Amino acid sequence: MIQYDFSNHQNRNIRIEDIPPAYFDQICRSAKTDPFYPQWHIAPKCGLINDPNALYCENGIHHIFYQWFPAGPVHGLKHWYHLETKDFIHYKARGIAMYPDHSFDLYGCYTGMALKDHDKIRIYYTGIQDENSSPCTCYGTIEHNSIENRQKLIDVNPELSTMNFRDPYVWKKDQQYYMLTGAESQDGKGILMFYSGNQPDKFQYNGILDIGSYPFGYMLECPNYFETENRGVLIFSPMGIKSRNKYEFEYQ
Repeated sequence: MIQYDFSNHQNRNIRIEDIPPAYFDQICRSAKTDPFYPQWHIAPKCGLINDPNALYCENGIHHIFYQWFPAGPVHGLKHWYHLETKDFIHYKARGIAMYPDHSFDLYGCYTGMALKDHDKIRIYYTGIQDENSSPCTCYGTIEHNSIENRQKLIDVNPELSTMNFRDPYVWKKDQQYYMLTGAESQDGKGILMFYSGNQPDKFQYNGILDIGSYPFGYMLECPNYFETENRGVLIFSPMGIKSRNKYEFEYQ
C-alpha cells in the first residue's frame, strides 16, 4: 500500500499528475468508506478541503469553488475545485477549475472571490509563486465554465508588508474598481492595503485603509466590503488578538 509521508512538509508539493492512480483510488475509497464522511455537507472525494472561494450565481445556478489538496488531509499544493447547485442539497461536480500551473501560482491557488461585472465574471485570488511562499494577487475570467486569462496583477512588496499578503476583495462603484488585500505590516500589525483602478486588471496602490487604533493582531485576513442603507460595511478576520483566556473575545 502506498503511503506518503507529509511530516515536515515532505511531499506537500506533489502534483496531481504525479500521484499514482493506485494511490488516488486507494485514498478515494478510504474517504468514501469512512463512517464520518459527510453525507449532507460539501466534501472532497479525498484529500483536504479548504476555503470556499468565488461564489456566484448565474441563471439560477450557484457556483462554488473550494481549495483542494488531492494527495492527503494536510495543507499542501492548493487547486480550486468547482461545484454547482440549484438548491444547496444536490450538487454537481465540475472538476478542477484551477491548477497551480502558472509561474505566479505554481505553489498554490489560494483564497479569492468572484465579481459579477455586467456580462463578465471576474476572478481575483492569491497565487503562491515559489518555495519561499512569495504571494501575489492574480486575476482571471470565467469563460464557458472555465477560469481563463489568468495573470498576475500585484506582486508582494516587501517594503510595504511581510509575506503575509493575501485574500483580495474587489468591488466596483461608479465605473471604478476598488481592492482590499489583507496583510501584515513590517512592524507586525494587521493592515488592509487599498487599491483602485479604472480597469478590472490594472490597480494602483493608494495606501493603508484607516481602521482605527484598535490592536487587530499581526495580520488581517479575508476582507469583505458592501454597502447597505447608504452605509459601508467592512468585514475582516484578525489574526493574533490575545485574550486573557480562550473563552473571552477581546473587544473595546
